[in-house]
Amino acid sequence: HYAGSLSARVEPDRREDRYDYEESTDRWLISDRPEGNQRLFSDLLDTNHDLGLDVSVPLPSLGEKAKIDVGLAAILKSRRVETRRFKFEHQGPKSYDPEIISQDPEHIFVPENIDAQGFQLLETTRSTDNYTGTQDIQAFYAKGTLPFGPLELAGGLRLERFHQVTRTFPLFQPDAEPQLSVIETLDPLPALVLTYALGEDLLIRGALGRSVNRPNFFEASDVLQSPVTGGFDLKGNPEVKPATILHGDVRAEWYPAPGESFSVAGFLKSFASPIETTVIPTAQPTVTFANAESAVVAGAEVEVRTSLGGVHAALTDVYVSGNATLVYSHVRLPESGSFVQTNDDRPLQGQSPWAVNAQLGYDDPDRGLSASLVFHAFGPRIHQVGAFGLPDTYEEPVPLLDAVARIPLSRGLVLSVKAKNLLDTPAVYTGGGKISMRYRRGRGRSLSIGASL
Repeated sequence: HYAGSLSARVEPDRREDRYDYEESTDRWLISDRPEGNQRLFSDLLDTNHDLGLDVSVPLPSLGEKAKIDVGLAAILKSRRVETRRFKFEHQGPKSYDPEIISQDPEHIFVPENIDAQGFQLLETTRSTDNYTGTQDIQAFYAKGTLPFGPLELAGGLRLERFHQVTRTFPLFQPDAEPQLSVIETLDPLPALVLTYALGEDLLIRGALGRSVNRPNFFEASDVLQSPVTGGFDLKGNPEVKPATILHGDVRAEWYPAPGESFSVAGFLKSFASPIETTVIPTAQPTVTFANAESAVVAGAEVEVRTSLGGVHAALTDVYVSGNATLVYSHVRLPESGSFVQTNDDRPLQGQSPWAVNAQLGYDDPDRGLSASLVFHAFGPRIHQVGAFGLPDTYEEPVPLLDAVARIPLSRGLVLSVKAKNLLDTPAVYTGGGKISMRYRRGRGRSLSIGASL
């Protein structure tokens, strides 16, 4: 099989303006700080090619489900980012006149204020604004399923060669040596699943596996970015390396009726060199990426899905489902490194201590009609790790509510309706007991019509 994609992002004129409060004038005045009064133009182009060859060989002599699958895969990706920055620099007395710089940007940056007595528009493109990346993955896998009466064994191995090169270069110095980040690994990724059937509707599963988490192009670059949503600048780290995860879980699954299930699970994950986002308190605080030494995550999960047909026959196609997870995590830091993190006794960055999902849905497969209301909430989690005395920044709990529906029309057409983030509860980030950032993500609505073949 082959799949290819081409994607682009164009920012034709992003404007960033900053105001600082001036006590002597009791006004908000346009700032002269480096991060203010900017205009940014940026283009990103990504290409992706995914090739694969899969072969499945049934083994009827060993059982109805017995088979062996083997395959080859190759993934080729590339990225190019070109960015130009400009800034209205304060030059003459007009650029410091409170009567002028207390106005809105549309009235400050006008032709009569752009001269030697006011502002000058200067190019401030950084030497680390532009980068390219190439990535190629070659993989071989083999997996098999063997039944032994009530016991079923499924296992396999995926062997991946990963090669990624990121080049950060100064746009106006074609002869300058680029900052290179080269990641090349050969990763064996085994997996094993044992399933024991205690009856037709009760299963016990145990699973072991190894996976890998690799830095993307930006995370491995030397680029400094200003996020669209505000907050600290983001900087890549050419020294960041992939993380590996060993994970295991045990699960009991009960299927009392078609379309209904109940399960209880426990899991354990061990991370080597997990990648975390870390705040560096420079003159202009920056968020970058760094490897911790190791981390452990353990938890338990309960999941249920049931039809409401038992309440009333008219509710046969209505169901409720959900899951709840409790998690313990702890990270271990290297004894020495480039980032001296403030708190060496803390959870893994990005890991919530609890999460809840719930869904109320309607599904009529005969008519092809379905609709659902989905709720999600999570516990407070570290958004950015603090360093050199700066406190950890936490993302506070926020409830999310989405609605989706699939409605069949005539002649094979299907109408899809989506409404996301219906509650639009503000996202809040805190650090050191104070709110560091607060914003609304906004609600989203979409309608689409497709053909069912």
